[in-house]
Amino acid sequence: RQPAASARIVPEGPAPHEAFLQRLAALRADRSRWVAYPFGIEVSDILRGYLEARYAFSVQFQTSREFLESAVHDARFNPIHRATLTGFLGQCDLLKFAQGKATEAELTALIDTAERFIRECAGLPGSAGGPP
Repeated sequence: RQPAASARIVPEGPAPHEAFLQRLAALRADRSRWVAYPFGIEVSDILRGYLEARYAFSVQFQTSREFLESAVHDARFNPIHRATLTGFLGQCDLLKFAQGKATEAELTALIDTAERFIRECAGLPGSAGGPP
């Protein structure tokens, strides 16, 4: 008996990166909402949502530490990706849990990092300011 050919399931609708890049663009455009604590939650949620949609991780309900520990052993992330995620999530956690302060430039850098990461993972050209 021959094994059934496995059909590749192609999700309908736009690619995951499109929606998350749009959310980052909207966040970038609305500087009036840039208060460190909710900003940290939102920008982290955007990147975590992308990771979940793109790689089928259940990262939304993991702590940063739990996710990063699993990412260390995941071949889909190279050392640069892991370092970028470690720094990004660490900065977001400072804003979210330590109620840290951040300048507009630091908040912009978080958006830039998330955008570069998503663009690189999606294989898109260009980035918002250099390598992740």
